[in-house]
Amino acid sequence: MKHIIMIQKNDAGQRLDKFLEKLMPSMPKNMLYKLIRKKDIRYNQKRCQGNEILQINDSITIYAKDEFLAPKIKKISKIIKEKLGSRSRQSASTVIQNLLYPVLLTVPLL
Repeated sequence: MKHIIMIQKNDAGQRLDKFLEKLMPSMPKNMLYKLIRKKDIRYNQKRCQGNEILQINDSITIYAKDEFLAPKIKKISKIIKEKLGSRSRQSASTVIQNLLYPVLLTVPLL
């Protein structure tokens, strides 16, 4: 599934691979680097190497299964999609990307 994450102030200044490890704690490191090599993780719509330093308002596009994302993100994403039920699927994705990711990335993962 495609996930787009915008970098906020608290995540700026760190390396892309370290940020992704924090975002997807259940994903093994070798799989994370494989996604980078296979272009399944893109940084500002371009191929990345993992050593880029994140800046505010950069975008990271991740093509990975939901099971690897942080548990909080999966659970709350499911609730938002259920609540928006009759609305389009894209509006649910927009809410998740613009509101949910920035909030959850500021909260420590359990």
